[in-house]
Amino acid sequence: MGALLIFLLFCLAVGAGAFFQGRQFVRNLERQYTTVGPVDPQEVYRCVAEAARGIRWTVSDTEQGLETRHAVGSVIRVDVEPQDDGTCMTTVFVRNMALTTQLGGIIRTPRAYRAIRRKRKRIIASASSMAGQGEWTEAGGLN
Repeated sequence: MGALLIFLLFCLAVGAGAFFQGRQFVRNLERQYTTVGPVDPQEVYRCVAEAARGIRWTVSDTEQGLETRHAVGSVIRVDVEPQDDGTCMTTVFVRNMALTTQLGGIIRTPRAYRAIRRKRKRIIASASSMAGQGEWTEAGGLN
């Protein structure tokens, strides 16, 4: 009886830990980053397009920038918007996230979490390398 109780408590602790870890993964990926700087929008677009390519990533154009899609279905979108004052605002965010479920759908975690995070970091680093680009700020998200 004592062993069964210990086993149930252990399963409860593991399930609770996985639930909160999955929430942290989702919150981290749903952050939206933006920067404004006196840079050429075409140069930013070219630089970001090179960083968005990858073996399991496909890049497509949108009206305001581009989006790159991972093989599992997650999408990172980059909006490059020229402003009236001659600056360019660049926004990077995860538009769609493929989720995997565990424990009967109770725990939802992003599929290919590390690949999505690495690609977003690579895009941000590539856009940051341009002269005149401003600091990245967190523009939105769950946190």
